[in-house]
Amino acid sequence: MEQINKKLDAESYQKLVENKISDESLMHLNDDDLIEMGIHEKGPRKLILTFIEQNDEEYFANENTKSNFHQEHETIRSILANEPKFHKTLTRQLDYKIVPNTKDLLHMNRILTKYFFEKQILQEKRYPSVQQKQKLSEQIIEAFPHLDQTRVCTQAPRESFFSGKTEYREKGRTSESSKRAVRI
Repeated sequence: MEQINKKLDAESYQKLVENKISDESLMHLNDDDLIEMGIHEKGPRKLILTFIEQNDEEYFANENTKSNFHQEHETIRSILANEPKFHKTLTRQLDYKIVPNTKDLLHMNRILTKYFFEKQILQEKRYPSVQQKQKLSEQIIEAFPHLDQTRVCTQAPRESFFSGKTEYREKGRTSESSKRAVRI
């Protein structure tokens, strides 16, 4: 809370302290929460919300790593293997280094996103950060290196198909794989 204390007026900071807001709980606040605590002035609310926005990706990337500690023993493959509707794709294609069709790649992405980010999306109302999406994309390629064939263009990183980043697409041209880019 020291960083936010330097940016806020004493009265607004005191209201955070009175409501026992910690560094962790600060990152979960929204505009309605601030108004409910009695911080009605737009200036302090904007400062707090901007601070949260600027620091939330780093905080939640670290927090997600901590909360998924029990999941670290799980591999991308074992997560997919536990999904009955994906079992054929896993055992008949991915295990034999065959690139599945777009529908199956999207299904795989939904399974993994649900596994790693369901709590964050549903309970915390936060979508995965760019760093979290990137990390998951890299883990997918580590698990199935042959999926680097799905990159959106020749200059793009191996995991570009799964990260959903569009800046790698070739200007003026759309390759078959860039038309199929997967969004997490």
